[in-house]
Amino acid sequence: MAETLGVGPKSKKVSAETDRLVAALGPELAILGDLPLDAIAGCSPPLAEAIGRLRNGDVAKDPGYDGEFGRIRTLDL
Repeated sequence: MAETLGVGPKSKKVSAETDRLVAALGPELAILGDLPLDAIAGCSPPLAEAIGRLRNGDVAKDPGYDGEFGRIRTLDL
């Protein structure tokens, strides 16, 4: 979500957008894995693109190190 909005993962924008999408589309795991991309695109086209890439494995993986978590990028390849 943060990547699609261009903000940090702990920002208020991410929290508000996540809440809006969960209210409109249902649980987060269902959005990530089960919900058709067309349904997601109706609420957030960039998120639908990112989830489509994630489902297809078309992502960039940055490994973690020294206490830093790794990162998966879907849009900024």
